Amino acid sequence: MRFHSTKYIMDEIKLLVEKYSVEGINIVDDLFLANKKRLSEFADELEKEGISVEIIDLRTVRPMDRKVV
Repeated sequence: MRFHSTKYIMDEIKLLVEKYSVEGINIVDDLFLANKKRLSEFADELEKEGISVEIIDLRTVRPMDRKVV
């Protein structure tokens, strides 16, 4: 399975924020949290850019593990 790169996702989010003044972004993807290294890289980029998103994991009703949070 091939995933979009962190750069690609960040470019898309920045486009939404800059061009359309989007104030809230929800990511609903049941595989988004599967790769914790990729997730950590993404979180670092979000923090660097000062962008806040909500990630919804539909695989479970249990909260994400502490390392992810």
